[in-house]
Amino acid sequence: MKPITENIIEEASIEILQSQGWVYINGKEISPEGLFCERENFSEVVLINRLRASIAKINTSIPVEAQEAAIQKVLRIASPDLQHNNEEFHRLLVEKVKVPYQENGYERSHEIALIDFENPPAINSWWLISSL
Repeated sequence: MKPITENIIEEASIEILQSQGWVYINGKEISPEGLFCERENFSEVVLINRLRASIAKINTSIPVEAQEAAIQKVLRIASPDLQHNNEEFHRLLVEKVKVPYQENGYERSHEIALIDFENPPAINSWWLISSL
């Protein structure tokens, strides 16, 4: 029996996600030296331009300043505890990113969605399958 390797699991996952409409791009193509460079270095795990475009498409009624504040909240998840980071990112995905503002003397908050759960993956262009 052939052993199950990380590569086999990765390839199967890519096939499943592609069959559901997700876009696959080889990580080398979007790497810092790649043909379609989308990050300055490999420590950048969030493709910021894709995230920005997707947030704008999903949250059309939210001011751009609030959208940018939401992006900064996502990028600032930086605890030394990886589990905490994953839980915090999951919370932002599910509960949306809350960005406070003042209106008529009251504190309100914009709720910025990172993913459109009603239309995945059609509108969620920042979610990308990639491998190296």
